[in-house]
Amino acid sequence: MRKLTGGALAAMFVVTTIPTVASAAPRYTHRDREHFVSQYCSQHPRDRDCRDWHSHGNRWDDARYHRWYRDHHDDFGPADAAAAIFGFAASVAGAAANAASDAGHVAACEARYRSYNSHTDMYLGYDGRHHYCRL
Repeated sequence: MRKLTGGALAAMFVVTTIPTVASAAPRYTHRDREHFVSQYCSQHPRDRDCRDWHSHGNRWDDARYHRWYRDHHDDFGPADAAAAIFGFAASVAGAAANAASDAGHVAACEARYRSYNSHTDMYLGYDGRHHYCRL
C-alpha cells in the first residue's frame, strides 16, 4: 500500500513540474489573463503580440487570448527548467525516503506479527480477521 503512494507522489511531482503541450488555454478571468500577458511582455518587450496587447489588450476576446496562449505557452525559460529539475530531484528524494520508510515498516511488522504478509501489508489477528499493520 505504501509503495503505491510513494510512486504516485513521485509521478505527481514529475508531471506537475514539466510543462505539457495543451491544445487550448485554460479558462482564466480577465485579471489573470492580464497578469500572464503582462508578465510575458515584461520579459519580451519587442514581441509583436505584446505591442498589440499594450495597444488593444482591453479588446482581446477569448479567441485572441487563446491564440496568444497557444503561440506562447510552451516557451520554456530558465525558471521553468529550474522548476523541472527541482521537481525531479524532489521526486527522486521522496521516492528514496519512502523506500527506506517502507523497509523499516515491513521489518517492524514482521518482527511484531508472525502472520504478517508484506505483499498485502496485513496480519492475521487473534479474532481470525486480517488487519492492516499500523506500525
